[in-house]
Amino acid sequence: MITESLAAELEQLLTLNELTELSRASLGLDPESVGGTAAKASFARALVQRCLKLDAIPALLDAIEATGKRLSEPLQKLRGDGLVLEPTLGPGAELGEYLILEELGAGPTARIYRARRDSDDVRLRVLRSTVRRRDAERALVQARLCGNIAHAALPDALQSTTLEFAGQSLLTIAHDFVAGESLSQIIAKDGGKHLNAVLPLLYAIAEPLATLHAEGRVHGAIHAGNVIVTDPSQAAPKVRLLDAGAGFARPPLFDPGEQRWVAYLAPELLPLARTT
Repeated sequence: MITESLAAELEQLLTLNELTELSRASLGLDPESVGGTAAKASFARALVQRCLKLDAIPALLDAIEATGKRLSEPLQKLRGDGLVLEPTLGPGAELGEYLILEELGAGPTARIYRARRDSDDVRLRVLRSTVRRRDAERALVQARLCGNIAHAALPDALQSTTLEFAGQSLLTIAHDFVAGESLSQIIAKDGGKHLNAVLPLLYAIAEPLATLHAEGRVHGAIHAGNVIVTDPSQAAPKVRLLDAGAGFARPPLFDPGEQRWVAYLAPELLPLARTT
């Protein structure tokens, strides 16, 4: 667990008095409001939990280093790599009402899991802690709006909620799980095909997109990894389009380095673009 491992590091580096002074003077957090001041172990844990909620772990580590203590290599990596802050959700982990079965994949904005809720398997998308909250909230709104549109090629029974795990608040999106291969997996396995051979598949992808557009919505993140082929029959293939709204979880394109997302965004989401 992230909380336990970080708290143990703090206990080794600082005394209780040093921890409370660091909390007050460097982090601006009243130790009494943080809680657990009766013992070093309880206060270290409470301080880590508060910093996790505030997304202030790098600031906490800066404050520790300013005391003259040398950060261990894992702590230095933790400060430099926000992805390390993600909790480990291995098979058997419980996240709210979900039982994690396996990790299906990971992208720049989320990790994807197959999970079980009651007796049903679901696809659970857990947004990364590095996604800015305002971008995450926009993505959740778009996911909910698209989730209200009924189509066989779009996710069904979509739910989005905030769940607590290991001292962190995780933004999640869940919907029914369907078996199949992603289009990117099929292309990697079979290679390219003549346009005429894939016209039925292109129609299967375009038809639910047209339904979204008719309702004034855009998918925003169409790429081969988000197209699951549930029925590969040549004449009438069936697909499931995943992660509608995910494009909103990415920083604006004018942010440094974010132009790499252009290939995956709908034209309507580009700056100054106009819907026609």
